[in-house]
Amino acid sequence: MLILDAVSFAYPGGPRLFDDLTAAFACDGEIVGIAGPSGSGKTTLLALIGGLLEPDSGRVLVDGVPTHRRAETFAWVFQTNALLGHRSALDNVMLPLVLGGAERSEARSTARGLLDAVDLGETASRRVRSLSGGERQRLALVRALAQRRPHLLVDEPTAQLDRRTAQSLIDHLRVAREYQRLTVIVSHDPAVWDCCDRVLALQPGGLGPLDGDGC
Repeated sequence: MLILDAVSFAYPGGPRLFDDLTAAFACDGEIVGIAGPSGSGKTTLLALIGGLLEPDSGRVLVDGVPTHRRAETFAWVFQTNALLGHRSALDNVMLPLVLGGAERSEARSTARGLLDAVDLGETASRRVRSLSGGERQRLALVRALAQRRPHLLVDEPTAQLDRRTAQSLIDHLRVAREYQRLTVIVSHDPAVWDCCDRVLALQPGGLGPLDGDGC
């Protein structure tokens, strides 16, 4: 389980974003969406979940351990994909596998399988800077999956994509369920919510079920 236990947080000199925020997430392949208006603290909450930030009070625990002590168990897909533009798509996916100790032949085979899973197999030899925005975002997802970390955190995956390209990415986000114990996706895009098992709304009172047909 991932548990937020009475979490409070504010940036120095800023207003309190969260006050006694409590929630629980099952680490059983669940994909959870977190919705909320711009400025509501969605990305900050993701950073707290992933252990990049520590709460001012309360605890964020994964399997009973504070997440800031287990930040290595989380893989990230950021809004800016931070891919290696001068290297091939295959190289970008192989890199975390090789760094994780895989032999190059094994890394190459695994990377090709992951690229195929999101319909990027034909881009394997192409340099990243030649790929479209949607292809890059899917590649960022694959690279995160290649890190073989139990939990995946995704920050506004469709924010910089047109609707057609965004829908292609959304269709492939479901791939994460096959590889991750837990995937948390922060987004204001209702189309993203459709690929989630459940969607929570970030509101002044905390996290609660999204009203309407979110998922």
